[in-house]
Amino acid sequence: MKILKYLYQVHVSIDGQPVPTGPISTRVYDPERIVLSDINNAPFPQIIQFTVDASKAGYGNLEIAITDSADRIIPSEVTQDPGAASRFVVSFRPEEPGQFVVHISFNSEPLKGGE
Repeated sequence: MKILKYLYQVHVSIDGQPVPTGPISTRVYDPERIVLSDINNAPFPQIIQFTVDASKAGYGNLEIAITDSADRIIPSEVTQDPGAASRFVVSFRPEEPGQFVVHISFNSEPLKGGE
C-alpha cells in the first residue's frame, strides 16, 4: 500500500500469519529515473553547467564529482533549481583546457552513463 510518494508499507506474513511488528515502512528509489541535461561546451576558461533532475527518482542522496584527465577532482558547485525541489544545477570552471568526467551516483549506486 503506497502512503506517500516513494514511501510504501509492506505487509509481511509467515505461514499466512501477519508479522506482529508489521506493516514495515520502506522508501523506494530508481536511479534510472534521473535525467541529465546536455553539458554546455563553453570555451575555456568559462563556467560549464548542466542540470540533474532527480524529481522522479525517489528518496535518496545524489553524489556528483567531476575529474580531469589526470583523475583530479575539479571543484564544483551544486545549487537547487529554484523552480523544482529535486532539480539541481551543477557548475564548474576548469583550471586548464581538457576533457572531464562527471561521476554521478544516487544512494551510492553509479548512474548508467553517469561516468
